[in-house]
Amino acid sequence: MSILNKDAFAREVSAVHDPEAKAEMIANRVRRAIHEHLEEDPVFYKRFSELIDKTITDMHAQRISELDALKSMEDIRDRVRDRHAYEDAPLALKNRDVAKSYYDVLREQFSNAGMQIDEETAAGLAAKIDDLILANRKIDWTDDVDVQNRMKIAIEDELFAFKDAHGFDLNFETIDRLLDRIIDIARRRVQ
Repeated sequence: MSILNKDAFAREVSAVHDPEAKAEMIANRVRRAIHEHLEEDPVFYKRFSELIDKTITDMHAQRISELDALKSMEDIRDRVRDRHAYEDAPLALKNRDVAKSYYDVLREQFSNAGMQIDEETAAGLAAKIDDLILANRKIDWTDDVDVQNRMKIAIEDELFAFKDAHGFDLNFETIDRLLDRIIDIARRRVQ
């Protein structure tokens, strides 16, 4: 049973009485949902995958109780199902779910390249990227390499302008990773 079917999944979990077994059941189903949707928002889902692993490891090592692990798994399940991260998104992204994914990728890739970017600056860049993708899309764009290339060029121009305006030392490898990951996310989430 999928975690997305709240009622049916709740009935299935309620049939199990042992807190550890419930926690394991929830963890396994959430992992499956993460695996199925990983490419839609890789940073978001990776974070929750790591939280699941840590919680289960802590439960087995008896660093947390089975009930605490169960509560944690239920919270993780709800956040994955409803796509709510633990941290609040910057105000510029409150109603822009796909842009939140771009935001996560930007922050991750900047960090991997040894650069710190503050939340509001990253949110502004993610919103601009979202606008560029929305402005360049057309019917069946996900199968149209020319449209995807136009999107990449527009995003790349925005990244170079951002680099110059903020004095970041973005190398071509980081830019290429950003372009690929952003377009992958957009292909899965933007109609």
